[in-house]
Amino acid sequence: MRKQALLFLFISLLFCAPALALITVTLDTPHGGESWEAGSTHNITWESSGAPTSVNLYYSINNGAAYTSIAPGLPDNHSYSWLITAPVTNEAKIKIEAVKAPD
Repeated sequence: MRKQALLFLFISLLFCAPALALITVTLDTPHGGESWEAGSTHNITWESSGAPTSVNLYYSINNGAAYTSIAPGLPDNHSYSWLITAPVTNEAKIKIEAVKAPD
């Protein structure tokens, strides 16, 4: 029974896949290794394809174990000027998430 369910799922995804629009987003800056101090302003930049409706930006101060929102629902204009208020850390990461509204 389990094999049939998995096979059905695979076939369903196979037939639905062409209808799915691929959305990608790639962080350009920061690159890694930068030293950004609290109270300073820096641009976060990205490239995207597949026409995302918006993007969400997040930061982590613990090497990606948990993330905090920087700016949700930004227009996909490929840049955001961030006034850094996060605590000082050597384990910071930035994450970007593309969002596509349903048709």
